[in-house]
Amino acid sequence: MKNVMLINLASKDCRSNSFPLGLSYIAAALNFCNVEIVDLNYVDSDELIQKVSNKHFDVVGISCYTGNFIEASSLAKTIKEIDGKSLMVIGGYHATSEYEYIIGNHNEFDIAIRGRGEIPFTELICALSNNQDLNEVHSIAYRRNGNVIVTASTKTVTGNYLPDRKNENKYFISSGKEKISCIATMRGCYFNCSFCSINSNEWTSVCSKEFIKKDIENIVKNGGDSLYFVNPDFLCNRKCLENTLAIIEEYKEIKTFKISTRSDSILKNLDILETLFALGCNSIEVGIESFSDSQLGRYNKHLTADENIKSYKAIMNFYDKYHFRYIHELIPFDPWVTRDELIDTVGFYSKNKFDYLELEPWLFTKLILYPNTVLRSKAEKESIISGNSHIEIPFWNFINDDVAMVYSALMKYKTNLLPKLNIVRDNMQFIIKSDEATSVQKIVCLKIKEKLSRITVDYFMDLLIHPISEYEKILNEKINVVEHYLKNKRFC
Repeated sequence: MKNVMLINLASKDCRSNSFPLGLSYIAAALNFCNVEIVDLNYVDSDELIQKVSNKHFDVVGISCYTGNFIEASSLAKTIKEIDGKSLMVIGGYHATSEYEYIIGNHNEFDIAIRGRGEIPFTELICALSNNQDLNEVHSIAYRRNGNVIVTASTKTVTGNYLPDRKNENKYFISSGKEKISCIATMRGCYFNCSFCSINSNEWTSVCSKEFIKKDIENIVKNGGDSLYFVNPDFLCNRKCLENTLAIIEEYKEIKTFKISTRSDSILKNLDILETLFALGCNSIEVGIESFSDSQLGRYNKHLTADENIKSYKAIMNFYDKYHFRYIHELIPFDPWVTRDELIDTVGFYSKNKFDYLELEPWLFTKLILYPNTVLRSKAEKESIISGNSHIEIPFWNFINDDVAMVYSALMKYKTNLLPKLNIVRDNMQFIIKSDEATSVQKIVCLKIKEKLSRITVDYFMDLLIHPISEYEKILNEKINVVEHYLKNKRFC
């Protein structure tokens, strides 16, 4: 029986608290092996090294994305130095896109898995156990006599493997009383956005009702009471959506759940939105990206700004009743964006009610040029990127100089003013929640906090509608507003 270690690298974002669902699928498929998942969000690297030093693992797999490939490479080298007989396997989005470069240039990795890992990993272990040729293993790349060998892609949709949820309770995020479990009701994505690393050409498969029910049952048995659906678009398949909501209604232990979706999927399911929120959907992330038709076209979203507006109105119909988190995922800045396109997007928020504190981080977002995406290829052809594009996210330049100046001014605001603004907001929130504050004080602070919540949107809009020569004046006006509250002892 082979010993297999699967490593989830530490993350600085929300993934640090997310159950490594992809690795758990592989662990379930390898139920004929001794499999150990090591999550470096919870286990320090010294403990990992100790595990490798004390026990031989026939295969060590590392899952990574482009942003942490260098870390994955360093860790693989360390493990190879400790146990040179361990077969090092790399998987994840980056390996799927850059498998030839990785195997051709990084000897610390022996094999790269392309796409979903359950079937290739299972075939790999079987081939090793039976001394079979690696060329019989689907969807991998490996070295032979100095050459990179790429095997045929698997023709089989991902196996129906229930994720191995042993010890999942250590991933439960303390958010009030929620114990959140990651879950997928479908794999892949029907769409093919030009910026996204999830390629619709890969197999898209929908989980059966029985599979979903069993997985939720296991979550409940393990103490979970909240679900985080990691589907790129939870609403895109009506039958799967109806099945999942029926199961959630059956399991009363599930108190809340979080989803991601698109505007067009919302508009196709208007009749089911009330049920969605009534059953406990407490967070909905919508991939808006932009309110500019030309930018949406560049992103290959296959929807319009008008559809984004209609979906916003549809969701807001339930916002005051159910009090859920409503998040718009935006990509306002790409290399080709124009001032008019930014005005379309920022102008929408300037005119419409929204939770501006949820929106604020997205206003600074620059497009990430992931490997093997349409916009990455476009940027490479136009020679507007720099850096080693095979091992890291490349830096890119704006085509339009005036947009570059807008972004520079926005970053200056983010660096110099936003930290002070957040101090004032925190002070206001403290007073609002304080038992010692009077009702009048709380009302005043609530109004000030509401005013300051949209200051970033207002500043962004001011940059877009005024000439560059006025940028310094605009920033100073905002600084004066914030410093007024910082210096006022009533609000400190």
